[in-house]
Amino acid sequence: MGGTLALFFIGSEARADTSVDDHRFLVIYGQNSVLPFTVEIAEGLEKSLSQLPGESLDIYTAFLDEQRFPDQSHKDRLAEDLVAKFSEIPLDAIITVGGGALDFALEHRAAIAGDVPVVFGAMTEETIASLDLPDDVYGVVSNFDLLRTLRLALAAQPDAEDIYVVAGSSEFDRRWQDTARAQLGQSHERIPVTYLSDLTLAGFADTVAGVDHNSIILFLTIFRDAAGDPIVGLEALRVVSEAASAPVYSVYSNAIGAGALGGYVDTFVSIGEAIGDLAIAITDGDASGPRTVETSGAPTVDWRQVVRFGIDPALLPEGTVRRFYTPTAWEQYRLEILGALAIIVIQFATIAALIQQARWRRRLARELATERLELAHASRAAQLGELSGAFAHELNDPLGSILANAEAGLHLMRSDRPDLAEVRDILSDIAAEDRRAAGIITELRRLLMKGEAHFEALDLNALVDRTLALVRAELTGRNISVEFRPGASPVSVRASGAQIQQVILNLVLNAAEAVADMARTRRTITIATAIRPDGCRVLRVIDRGHGVTPEAASEAFRPFVTSKPGGLGLGLSICRSIAEAHGGTLAFDFVSDERTEIVLTLPPPCEGKEAM
Repeated sequence: MGGTLALFFIGSEARADTSVDDHRFLVIYGQNSVLPFTVEIAEGLEKSLSQLPGESLDIYTAFLDEQRFPDQSHKDRLAEDLVAKFSEIPLDAIITVGGGALDFALEHRAAIAGDVPVVFGAMTEETIASLDLPDDVYGVVSNFDLLRTLRLALAAQPDAEDIYVVAGSSEFDRRWQDTARAQLGQSHERIPVTYLSDLTLAGFADTVAGVDHNSIILFLTIFRDAAGDPIVGLEALRVVSEAASAPVYSVYSNAIGAGALGGYVDTFVSIGEAIGDLAIAITDGDASGPRTVETSGAPTVDWRQVVRFGIDPALLPEGTVRRFYTPTAWEQYRLEILGALAIIVIQFATIAALIQQARWRRRLARELATERLELAHASRAAQLGELSGAFAHELNDPLGSILANAEAGLHLMRSDRPDLAEVRDILSDIAAEDRRAAGIITELRRLLMKGEAHFEALDLNALVDRTLALVRAELTGRNISVEFRPGASPVSVRASGAQIQQVILNLVLNAAEAVADMARTRRTITIATAIRPDGCRVLRVIDRGHGVTPEAASEAFRPFVTSKPGGLGLGLSICRSIAEAHGGTLAFDFVSDERTEIVLTLPPPCEGKEAM
C-alpha cells in the first residue's frame, strides 16, 4: 500500500552557480499539498534536514496529486517540468512520499537528476515487498498497522460482535481495502468482518449510524466516494465518526483527534524525521546500514472519544498514549502535592516537637526553680547556722532585759505603796524588749521558710536594716563597723523579701570575712542604696579587706569556686541566680588589693515578676 500523508514547502529558484557546501533535495509527494499528513511529514522532514552542515539548504517540492489527477498525461507533464528545472542543478537525493511518488521517481530519475540516490517513505512492508528496487534506493517503512489497531479495538471492546471496514472508491482506497481483505479475511477471531465501500459519503454516514454500539469500525481512507466526488483531507472521517453509533479506529495518527477513537499509529512528524535522517546518512556517503528502516508506533487514543463511548480505561493496553486527556490534579501535580504533603508533615512534626520541647523546657524550668529554691534555702540555713551563736547572744540581750524588768516590777509590787508610774515604765520596757526578740525570731523564721518565692512591693532600705539587725552581734563580736548610706526613702522594689535578704546577708558576711583579720581601722563595711537615672535600684557593699584579683572576680560566681577554707563555693553563685531571677544582676564593680565593691542591681518595680 502506498500513501502519503502531509504538507510542507521550502524552496528556492534554480541556480546555476551552486556551492559544494550547499544541500539540495527534491521531495516528490504522491498526494496534494493541502492534506494534513503531507504538512506533518514535511514538517518532520525539514526539521531533520536542517541539521545538515553547510551554508544553505534547498528543499524543492513536487506534488503528483494522484487522487485528483490520476491520468498518465498529468504525470508526463510534471516529469517534463522537473527535467527542465533540475537538468542544471545537482541534487543530493530525490525523496519520495508514498508508493505513487516512488514509482514516478524511479521512472524519471535518470532524466531529472541522473543517478542520484532515492529515499522513500510512508510505505508499508507489503508494498515494498512487491517491488524490485535498485541498490541505490533506500527507504523508511511505516507501520500503518491494521492488525495491531484491531487488537487495540478488541481490547477496548471485548464484547464486540461485528467489525466494519470502511474504504472509498479511489485507486488508493481500493488498494487499502485489498490489503485489509488479505489480512482480515471475512472474519477475525470468529468475529464477522463487513467491508463497506462503493457508497457515497452520505451512504457511509447512514450505514455506520445503524450499526450496533458494540461494533468496531475500522476506517481506512475515502479519497473518492461512489459518486466520483473527491474528498479532501479528513473530511470523510469527520462525517463518518460523527454519525457512527460505535467507536471508529484508524491507522493514521492525524485521524486521532479528527474523530477516530484510537489506533496503533506512528506520528507523521516522526515519519518525516526518519526519512530526513536516512537522507542525511546517504548524503554523507554512509551506505553501511540497512537499506530500509522501520518506524515504531504506539497504541494511541483520543480521550474525548473514550469518554463519549464509555470505554473502561482499565481495558486499554499498558503504555497507551492518551491524547486530549486532561490529567487530574493528582496526576498533573503529583510531585508538587507529595512535596507539599511532605512539608506539611514535617511542619506538623516540627510543631509537635517544638510543643514537646516547650513542655520539657517548662518542666525543666520548674525543676530548676525548685532546685534553686531548695539550694537557696539550704544556703540560708547554713549561713544562719554559722550565726547561731550571734543569734543566741542577740536574743539573750532582750530576754535578759525582760527578766530584769520583770523582777524589778515584782519587787515594787511587794511594797505597801508601789510606784505605779515606775511599774508602768517597767512594763513598757518589757513590751519593747519582747517585740525586739519577736522581731529577731520573725526574721529568722522568714529566712528559714521554704516554698515558692512570692514577689511583693518592698523597701530595699528596710531589708538592709532588718538584715543588719540579724548580724549586729556577729559584727560587734568581730569589732567590725557598718556604715549604711540609704538612698532615697523608700528605695522600692518588687521582689521576694527572703531571697533579697539572703543576698544582702551573704554579701555582708563575705565582706566581714574579708576584713576580719585587717587592722582595726580597716574593719569597716559600707552599704549604700540608690536609684539610678534609668530607674534601676542599686545596692553596693564595699569593704577594705584583702581585695580580689580581676581573674578571681571573674571566677567568683561559678559554682564550687571559693577562697574560704571548708566553703562550698555556692554563696555568690546562688546570689547571682536570685538576682537574675528578679531580672537584675550581681557583679563586682571595683576590685583592687585594698578594696572590693560588689553591686546588686534590680529593675524598677513595674518590670518585676509576680513569682519565681
